[in-house]
Amino acid sequence: MALQAATHWDGLGHVFYEEHMWNGYDCREVTSAGAQKCGIEKTKNKMVGRGVFLDVARALGKDCLDDGYGITCDDLDMTAKKQGVELKRGDYIVVRTGQMERCFKAGSWDGYPGGDAPGFAFETLEWVQRTELAALASDTWGCEVRPNESKDAGINQPWHWITIPIMGMTMGEIFNVKELAEDCAADGVYEYLFVAPAIPITGAVGSPVTNNVYQPQFKGCGGRDPGNPHNTAQNAYVCKLTPDGTSLVWGSFFGIDHLHRDPVVQALADDAVAEQPSLTQQ
Repeated sequence: MALQAATHWDGLGHVFYEEHMWNGYDCREVTSAGAQKCGIEKTKNKMVGRGVFLDVARALGKDCLDDGYGITCDDLDMTAKKQGVELKRGDYIVVRTGQMERCFKAGSWDGYPGGDAPGFAFETLEWVQRTELAALASDTWGCEVRPNESKDAGINQPWHWITIPIMGMTMGEIFNVKELAEDCAADGVYEYLFVAPAIPITGAVGSPVTNNVYQPQFKGCGGRDPGNPHNTAQNAYVCKLTPDGTSLVWGSFFGIDHLHRDPVVQALADDAVAEQPSLTQQ
């Protein structure tokens, strides 16, 4: 399977601006033998921190944003305000457009990979810089709006050209967030401990979210629960603080087996909310 054909992170060697990648490295450092600089393995111990979920589709009163809809800075700010969540430096922000759920409902992925899609407008580069986020992910194939706003100029995926090689932002694509969206809407909690490192494939310019294995107390959120034959290795998890003081663990971005409350992870969640991680660096 191609490394960026499912829930994954784009590494900083994925896209170049003219002849250079992030940090000014020569684009020729990436060959058929892999990336000698900015490989995805550099992120293996960095994709953990305070997560924030922005349900833009719900905030705009839609099940799914229309294909070609460019999410603006105002849309993102409005969503955060409506949800009552404060954005902080170093956040891992996941945005919902609803497009993946529409595909599931239709029973077809036609147009999802590379077709027209809702996504981030070019202007949101200012929002990315202003919020100083650590990483940004969405439920679409390519994060940015398609058709691209630069189609008349013949430039493909221009938002990628800036976010990855110039701003040094790690982005996540094809995240399945349906169950997380429903849970956040139900309890009004839109922040959580976010754990989603990429599989550290040396020299790769992108990689699927890794399979994590945790202690038995973390059943349903990474690893195998012997009591549940349907719970195979998960891909990531978020741990939410709830009003009653317990924690709610939500499983894989590929799909969810069940929600599981476990006070054991309370301390981890407290630490993640209290301390902001450094910006992802290569």
